[in-house]
Amino acid sequence: MAKRRRKTASSLTALLPPCRGPKLQPFQPQDASIKWGPRLDKSHAHSDSQGYVFQAEIASRQYAIKVFKFYHPDIEKFYWETYLGKSYPIERAIFYTDPFYAECRAYGRIKQACDERRVTARIATRCHGYLFLTTEDMNFLERQEGIDLCTSIIDENLRRALGGDLRARAIVKDLEIDTTRLQKKSIDQAWRNVSLLNSLGIYNQDIRTENFMNCRIVDFGSSWTEPHAILDKADKVDADEAREQRLSDCAQFDEMVEQEGIKTTKKTPTSRHNLRPRKKSWWLD
Repeated sequence: MAKRRRKTASSLTALLPPCRGPKLQPFQPQDASIKWGPRLDKSHAHSDSQGYVFQAEIASRQYAIKVFKFYHPDIEKFYWETYLGKSYPIERAIFYTDPFYAECRAYGRIKQACDERRVTARIATRCHGYLFLTTEDMNFLERQEGIDLCTSIIDENLRRALGGDLRARAIVKDLEIDTTRLQKKSIDQAWRNVSLLNSLGIYNQDIRTENFMNCRIVDFGSSWTEPHAILDKADKVDADEAREQRLSDCAQFDEMVEQEGIKTTKKTPTSRHNLRPRKKSWWLD
């Protein structure tokens, strides 16, 4: 493992994303030294992934840190323009399409629900906040780990959408060891956690066995959290599409259970609704 000394960053107290809806707090302290450990996602890595997950040590504590690639809303412009319109600025579209902001919104809502005691059990891997990487950290990961943060897609429009801040973004989470594999005895708990997330207006959109540890979802980079500009507009433009998005976790959960051959008596809402055949969604890896 290699230790990188972080330069003192400017004080960051802003909650993200800076738009209507739930927000995530910054990890503290932002200027802490990070001792980077091994990559945790190599077995599931692919070229169109949202980022990279590392084991890392901060202040003598082990964490899992997801470092996000830079994302340009123009990549999916054909989709969000359908609902938000061609004049919708990417400075706002990025809040509803960027995987980093997707995680910020989801974890912000989870924290809010826990603070208000609407949720008393841990239904997702615990998140400790977002983190901006220093240039030294970015260079170290690109050089030593050979990762590509997709800085080549940064143009003037994306630079403006990011407020001129071109530091890589990251989310700091608990380092979990999976001791409860999804099987007949644990699948009902996994479903309860997904159902609770849906009841909070969080739709993960990426339900698969690799996204669960100890029956809890570990990644929200593909999620939509209400209020969500695209989903709000879909309610007015295409109610069936909006309904499908809200039921997508149910459909994907059923598909996962069937593919894994897990026997369960669980009944999801998809058992009571006739959904249109699902196409591969643009926001999924």
